[in-house]
Amino acid sequence: DGNLQRGTEALIQSLLQSNPQIRRQSSGYVRETIGGRNALTTTLRNVSEATGKAEAVVLSTLGLRDGSLLYLIQVAPQDEVNIYNSTFRRMRQSVQVDDRRLASR
Repeated sequence: DGNLQRGTEALIQSLLQSNPQIRRQSSGYVRETIGGRNALTTTLRNVSEATGKAEAVVLSTLGLRDGSLLYLIQVAPQDEVNIYNSTFRRMRQSVQVDDRRLASR
């Protein structure tokens, strides 16, 4: 889990550096299982370039057997994120990971 958290923190730092509009909404993570793997989910806040409005960026990460990080990003208007949360959760739970196929690429 330490590698997953370090990788997630590195990804978040990269996002923060590349987009000055992104901010952490919370410093914590929700631990869950995605694709049969331990995963971390957190929510960031951004301002949409298209609309100029606040948006929630739900970031989920899971570690792969080769040590790499798979991440999912789900975005919704900040004032509507509660409407999308259950759909986002179902989408994350539908993810299936087959490392054998990833390794052969």
